[in-house]
Amino acid sequence: MPLIDVDGVQVNFPFEPYPCQMNYMRKVIACLKEDYNGILESPTGTGKTLCLLCASLAWLENKKAQIQNQRRLLQDADLNSTLVENVYKDDLSKQLDLAAGVWNGQLNTPRIIYASRTHSQLSQAMQELKRTAYAHFKATVIGSREQLCIHPHIMKEQNNTAKVHLCRAKVSARSCHFYNQVENGKGNFANQVLDIEDLVTLGQKWNCCPYYVTRELKKEADIIFMPYNYLLDPKSRKAHGVELQGNVVIFDEAHNLEQICEDSSSFDLSSGDVACALKELDHLALKIQEWHQAALGSVDLDSHAVQDFTLEDVLQIKAQLMGLETGIDEIEIKDSSGITKDGSFIFEIFDKINLTFDNKNFVYNLLEKMVAHLSNDASGSIFSSRGYGLSKILDVIKIVFNAEPTDFMPLSNHKKAVSKHYKVHIRANTATKKKKCDGWGSTGNPSSGKV
Repeated sequence: MPLIDVDGVQVNFPFEPYPCQMNYMRKVIACLKEDYNGILESPTGTGKTLCLLCASLAWLENKKAQIQNQRRLLQDADLNSTLVENVYKDDLSKQLDLAAGVWNGQLNTPRIIYASRTHSQLSQAMQELKRTAYAHFKATVIGSREQLCIHPHIMKEQNNTAKVHLCRAKVSARSCHFYNQVENGKGNFANQVLDIEDLVTLGQKWNCCPYYVTRELKKEADIIFMPYNYLLDPKSRKAHGVELQGNVVIFDEAHNLEQICEDSSSFDLSSGDVACALKELDHLALKIQEWHQAALGSVDLDSHAVQDFTLEDVLQIKAQLMGLETGIDEIEIKDSSGITKDGSFIFEIFDKINLTFDNKNFVYNLLEKMVAHLSNDASGSIFSSRGYGLSKILDVIKIVFNAEPTDFMPLSNHKKAVSKHYKVHIRANTATKKKKCDGWGSTGNPSSGKV
């Protein structure tokens, strides 16, 4: 593979690049060296992904060398050096500054976070990486349990929320054989560029959990591949341990970015979702009553006994959701197109059911415990929703209360800002097909009501 000099950076490119590819790589390296943002585009079929990977990883090689050199210089600062040694050190530092950009004092090696819209697009990028001279870089991809879990019982669950909580329960109890093999088996995944399919295949081969292996690989990775939504959502970043500060972020296919941001900050809640949540709360209330009867009768309690919340907690949440259902039904809609209100109207709806910034964490934590119990409920084969309805309510609360009012922006100003950027749309749903209260509910037709 020919070495191409791109503004002082030796790029190992698979072939002699076309002029448009050279220009593209120059812009990529300029952004990295000068530490500024860039918006780059090139026609379809011109090898944008290959240029991005080769240029950024070639720069990273130089950046690593620069940081290593600076560490050595700091260590040698108190030692006496000859004139020749000092000249050599100065010359090396200048060459590295030319290739990597002027050293900014950072001693931690930056990582490259490569984000695209789908895992399919990420897989294509990883296949490109495999064919380059930079395939030796430590790389990993972040995926969900939905894509990476190989536990047969968890894979049978119909919705992702149930999978998450069931997985957490098994991991906490050390009852997942695949998770227990991670520490000893992660070496089988190292030093390879593995996409989602590769990880699952190897996980099945070595009986080792691919999901938790990727979390381990991420700690040492030079380049991390992930979908947009994992990067844009602060809570997802925190859950996956993704740090933006000091790292390089690449958005491939960035024309999709605006829509992804809108989707991650929006929600659609139907009367069928609320009804599903209410049905789950009825189930929980019944479980608590059964548990109390068993306790009074000194009967052995099953392992799924409700202990994290009380009947009063369930009834409180039920009253709030019934109030939400009633409040939405009372909104007058004159025609089939529905009615649109300012974004702050959502706070008016929640204020009426006593769901505010003051108590939203308490309500959210309660709902999480309830969803976790429903997901692990042994009677799930009879009661099929496994927390789908309450999970939808959780998602709504997370989005609505995502940004907290501050001393610099009190609640009244916060609501004005929400009104500026968001709208609440309510419409009648005339679908006659009843919505199933289960994990596939999000794709079914909601029951009649308002949405």
